[in-house]
Amino acid sequence: MSFKYNFSIVICCYNSEERISKTLHHIARQKIKDDINWEVIVVNNNSTDLTTEKAFKTWEKINSFIDFKIIDEINPGLSFARKKGTLESRGEYILFCDDDNWLDENYIQTAFEITQKDSKIGMLGGIGTAFTIGDTPEWFEKAKIAYAVGAQNETEGDITYKKGYVYGAGAIVKKELLILLDEIGFAHVLTDRIGKKIVSGGDNEIGYAIVLLGYKIYYSQKLKFQHYIPDNRLNLKYLKKFKIGQTYTYTAIKTYEDYIFKKDTLYKPLTFKNCVLTNLKEIVLINIQYFKGETSYSNYYLNQAKWISNIKYYFFNKYQDYNIYVKVQNNIKLIENYIKS
Repeated sequence: MSFKYNFSIVICCYNSEERISKTLHHIARQKIKDDINWEVIVVNNNSTDLTTEKAFKTWEKINSFIDFKIIDEINPGLSFARKKGTLESRGEYILFCDDDNWLDENYIQTAFEITQKDSKIGMLGGIGTAFTIGDTPEWFEKAKIAYAVGAQNETEGDITYKKGYVYGAGAIVKKELLILLDEIGFAHVLTDRIGKKIVSGGDNEIGYAIVLLGYKIYYSQKLKFQHYIPDNRLNLKYLKKFKIGQTYTYTAIKTYEDYIFKKDTLYKPLTFKNCVLTNLKEIVLINIQYFKGETSYSNYYLNQAKWISNIKYYFFNKYQDYNIYVKVQNNIKLIENYIKS
């Protein structure tokens, strides 16, 4: 597979009019030492605002020599937007930059140096820091990973069999692996964010697939970016949606991780005892702790929401759960068969 560029920066946008300009300005400030070629692709994913106009005018004012284009993806969802950006790209590596990620000026140069040292790195991630207008709430430090903020591992380097993925914000992925997964019929079970629906896990699934293909997941603290978090996302209501979203990704993630880390392929069926009674017990305990003043409101609020979500999942998604397990196992076998062929 031949490539025109070393990197393709793909920015997936849904109503990004108020965010895209700052993001593009940070990208344009990249300091390059080596002979690195790169491009910028904005994917408009069904925006109803002036995202495309704002992106075009911003890049026009920047007057950069870097190739830039805007494309449309009509199917709603981050996974669809990323796939469209990947197919339209011409870089050896895809850098998935969210519309609220402000890349450090050395981001591409650092990524180039790391990937040049080891061609087996299939997915590479860095460290995000929060940028907010005011002070972050008291609960933020414990919940920051939900905002793609903070260290992804205690030390940098190969985290293939420590974690198996990096979060999607600022992630760099070997394009040929994404194309390969599509060609062999890999069916993504975790589709990630769709509009305002907060569902995570798509980053995990890309990482797990890359591990199964025999490539490395790498984390570097030298890859730095700021994550702009507006006030309307910096609240417990938003975080509650994120926690509830995790309920629906648990089985898929656990099935991948059980196989990768333990070579365990057995299905663990949902039971009334584990899914209902256990969660009800936790709800009662945290209510007692909260009214005794032994836990914070945020801890009480978020954990209770998560446990209630787990109970609802048992009653309304119990039969769908096994189908999710089967789909993941099919993906695993698909990759295994490809490697053996």
